[in-house]
Amino acid sequence: MWIKKPVISFALMLIITFCAMGSIWETPHAIRPLPVRLHWANYLLALILLGAMLLLRLGRSLGFGKPLEWGTALLLIFLITMILTLLVNHWRLLHYPNHLRQRIMLYGACGQYWTLYSTVFIGILYGTKMYSWTIVAYLFAFVFGGLLVKQTHHLFHFKDCQINLVMLTIGILLTFWLPTYFIGVFIIRSFAGAERKTAIDDYEKATHNYSISSIVNYYYASIAGIISQLVMWGSLFIFAGTTGINRIFGAFSVGKTSIQSFPIIMNTHLILASYMIIFIMALAFRLKNTKKQELR
Repeated sequence: MWIKKPVISFALMLIITFCAMGSIWETPHAIRPLPVRLHWANYLLALILLGAMLLLRLGRSLGFGKPLEWGTALLLIFLITMILTLLVNHWRLLHYPNHLRQRIMLYGACGQYWTLYSTVFIGILYGTKMYSWTIVAYLFAFVFGGLLVKQTHHLFHFKDCQINLVMLTIGILLTFWLPTYFIGVFIIRSFAGAERKTAIDDYEKATHNYSISSIVNYYYASIAGIISQLVMWGSLFIFAGTTGINRIFGAFSVGKTSIQSFPIIMNTHLILASYMIIFIMALAFRLKNTKKQELR
């Protein structure tokens, strides 16, 4: 209730902003400014995305189908264009071990689980008040996730990367039952964050490109995040169709739950979770093969 007061919320955001600005001096490596290049194609993509967001927002608020259909079509065009552009341009980055790409992409793939999909799964089936627990789980992972990761690594005598992948799989499985859903989100955020940090450190050691490591991380995390969104929204449309999507967004726009959508959303959950587990297994297989090649 205190945070809802404008003065308190403004003061908190101001403090957080200054803390973020102050963290620049704690950066281990100086960030060199990169040249800014303006491309009209980027502005066109931005307009397509803006139009998609406005139409989806309008359709969600009004609760009828045409704006939703147009907005979804624009969003699909944007996502496909971004995926193709990112994949075509990936050769411009400097060469480094292939498994690092997948390890960096892992965080982007997992990120859709505790953000976008949780909004659909929790917000629509159980209400926005229940969804607030997802935010709590995320914040707890942000604060205490490092301690959990450290203790888990200390407890099990395996490689840190192997432990991270196993714990991520366990976290995904826990999200199939509501009472453990938020524990699963906590575990996924904690170990995905740890794996991202380790992957960035390994990338810097392999390439000595300290100034662009954050850019590379964002680049590949974006690819994985967009593909995860495509899997999620594509599955939702396959199982729901236009009528089901209208019902889901209509219920969300007025803040009501939609229990009738439970089978549709659970099927989407199954597809998205299966995609993520396959991604994790593929990464584990790549790491195993890389280790064998190093031994040779």
